[in-house]
Amino acid sequence: MELMKIIIFIITLAAVLLLVVYYSASIIKERIYATRNKRRLQLIASQGEDMETVSVNVQIDSGNSILAYASQIIGTRNEQQDSFFVSDCGEFDLLKKSYVVAAVCDGMGGLSSGADASRLAIECIKRETNAYFASDEPKNIPEFLKNIAIKANELVYGYGVENGGGQCGTTMVLTIFENNRLYWLSVGDSRIYVIRNGKIIQITNDHNYAYLLEQRVKEGLITREEAMAERNREALISFIGISELDIIDLCNAPIELEKGDIVLLCSDGLYKVMTDEEICEYVNENKDDPEALARNLPSESFDRNNGSQDNTTVAVVCYK
Repeated sequence: MELMKIIIFIITLAAVLLLVVYYSASIIKERIYATRNKRRLQLIASQGEDMETVSVNVQIDSGNSILAYASQIIGTRNEQQDSFFVSDCGEFDLLKKSYVVAAVCDGMGGLSSGADASRLAIECIKRETNAYFASDEPKNIPEFLKNIAIKANELVYGYGVENGGGQCGTTMVLTIFENNRLYWLSVGDSRIYVIRNGKIIQITNDHNYAYLLEQRVKEGLITREEAMAERNREALISFIGISELDIIDLCNAPIELEKGDIVLLCSDGLYKVMTDEEICEYVNENKDDPEALARNLPSESFDRNNGSQDNTTVAVVCYK
């Protein structure tokens, strides 16, 4: 009888403790959610302050135009390490071809001076493109894009050496629109998508260890299961600021844009929260207002991630 009382007491005590733990966890969860929701509302309210836009009316033979916008949020990080650039419309050569430049760089938070790295890369892009299109020399845009990556890499790598020897780095996705032709370059794991006829295509590769693992799977050196089990799948193997830049994605021929195409550049803060299908769905739902699309897409990803978010930057270029 005495033993039974002890057992009942222990069971009752355990139940009370479980209730206390459950209640305490619920309170903590509510407070965390409230804090995140407050942060989310603050970010959405301040979105306009973080946004830079440019509306470019590029007259093509058919009277079509290019509209370009960009925006970013800091998320729940302490520092904004993404940088971006959308140029005004310009003209070059005797045929007066129109061009627009858009770029996104994501400074690497795991290394020192990620914000400085992305800023230096964007400054390099601005400087080089301004000089390139102001020149009367014949234009070879793919070669020019590769030269920008090389120059930006030397600049960022040198900055790291000069500032204590620590390595700093950034990703880079860079696009040049020449009338209705898209030229592009990518280093790292920021992405470029083309959304056409309701479907999304990623035209860049993610330059992480998974990229090498996939090649080994195709060569039959490892199984797909072994590749998926690798812990360091997301570790970057190429970025701006590396000692030897030998992996660059580059278009050899431009993509001919069709009316209604949307080109989306983004840092990984977007696609690590929203799948390609979710991004495509959101773009298609908001494609009639590309400015609002660019302004709201980063905060949409923040909202879907319950208020825990990396720096997120997008550039939206619409060919109409």
